[in-house]
Amino acid sequence: MPYCFNCGNPVYETDRFCASCGAELIRRDATQDRVRRFPTSQLNHPEQTRLFQQTETINKEVGFKTFITWPVKKIMALVGAGAIALFLVIGSVAGLFKAEDREVPNLIGMSLQDAKDRLEKSGLKCEKGKEEYSADVSLGHVVRTDPAAGRKVQQGTKITLVISLGPETTHTVPDLKGKSLEAAIAILEENGLKNYKTVEEYLAVPSGYVVRHVPGSGQQVRSQNIITLYISTAISPQMVSVPNVTGKSRSEAEKIIRNADLVVGGVTEKNDPNVPKGNVISQDPTAGRKMNSGSKITLVISLGSEDMPIVRVNVPPLKHLSYNRAIERLKNEDLKYVRGEDEYSAVVSSGLVTRTDPAAGVEVDSGSTVIVFISKGPEPPKEGY
Repeated sequence: MPYCFNCGNPVYETDRFCASCGAELIRRDATQDRVRRFPTSQLNHPEQTRLFQQTETINKEVGFKTFITWPVKKIMALVGAGAIALFLVIGSVAGLFKAEDREVPNLIGMSLQDAKDRLEKSGLKCEKGKEEYSADVSLGHVVRTDPAAGRKVQQGTKITLVISLGPETTHTVPDLKGKSLEAAIAILEENGLKNYKTVEEYLAVPSGYVVRHVPGSGQQVRSQNIITLYISTAISPQMVSVPNVTGKSRSEAEKIIRNADLVVGGVTEKNDPNVPKGNVISQDPTAGRKMNSGSKITLVISLGSEDMPIVRVNVPPLKHLSYNRAIERLKNEDLKYVRGEDEYSAVVSSGLVTRTDPAAGVEVDSGSTVIVFISKGPEPPKEGY
């Protein structure tokens, strides 16, 4: 049986195309005898070897062509298209088609339109950002950019422009004392000061007039600064007396303050060994002051002595001191005392300190209790001796 010259699979004499690979079987001459190429690995028969040699001779004389059929062409076209698509994907991931980087130009001092034109020529987009005062850049020109000049960005990146409001000017606060509220506002606006607020003050003067203002007259301020106008009002609120809440618990103090038509303002805490924890150490304003109804009272609350830092002291030497002198020394060292049982002593006179517990020189916590022992003098001799 003959074999296909292209793939080496068996073919029939009547075949025009190979059933395995689709290759057209080459004709040798006008006798229409088919000439097939046999792979050398399959030349295991004398007849095959002869036909192979004849085929090689014919190929050298007339040339040898392999005709690819339409199924093969279709497969090759699909493979080629897939290869191109794969190349495009890999190229985009690897950055082969990345947009060219651009350098942000220096636009400081340019007008908005000039800066926009320059960015467009550089392949970049423009966006107007916030405005701010600048002593170096004139009104309406670029103060800075974001990203800054010199930075590398991709083509088409949007650059934000910060535009100058010009140098920030200061204004002198005019004298408004005694002016009506309407007149004071008009004077402020004439001087470029449009931000203000009013606060009422209850005084025995005509209502609706400026009694004072902050900042005061003659001071230099910026346009955005707020001028506080204190306006008189003829109607005075009810005046109440501040109650005394020192030494009271916090809850009790707050209740007393509310009942007096006042409110509790700020509350702070601090250590105080003389005031129980949670009680009021002091108040502001102090008791007895006359205040407007609704005024705030500030309280200081005790944390007690246990939250105070521990202080270590040494028990002082008290031997041979009188009991009263010993007590004074202990108080000076912030120590408590208790008198122990009197005892006989052959070396310490009666009524004087013989020893302490803890002993002199021992380090103890401030506020600790020291037991003081007092001499009864020498022990009397026992009877019979």
